Amino acid sequence: SVNRNVFWSLVLCTFYGLADNLWAGTVFAAYLEITNDDHNSAVGYVEGANGIAALLTAIPVGYLADKYPRSRIIWIGGIALILTACAHTAVLFYVG
Repeated sequence: SVNRNVFWSLVLCTFYGLADNLWAGTVFAAYLEITNDDHNSAVGYVEGANGIAALLTAIPVGYLADKYPRSRIIWIGGIALILTACAHTAVLFYVG
């Protein structure tokens, strides 16, 4: 029998791994290059947007992690991760 927290941690790590490989990995970069007539500009824009998003969210998330209990922030982050992965998958199916 696996502890409930361990189970949910493994589930979230699985979703995170899938989302990270699609979003930040070479699969998405190759997909963008193919859909833009072999131009790298779209890859650069996406990587730039990714960096800006990380920059803009790092301080607020750090503040929330210090102000509220860690378990609540991890739970909210897990829900946000699942929703983001689903939205990203839906966009890829819609575009592709």
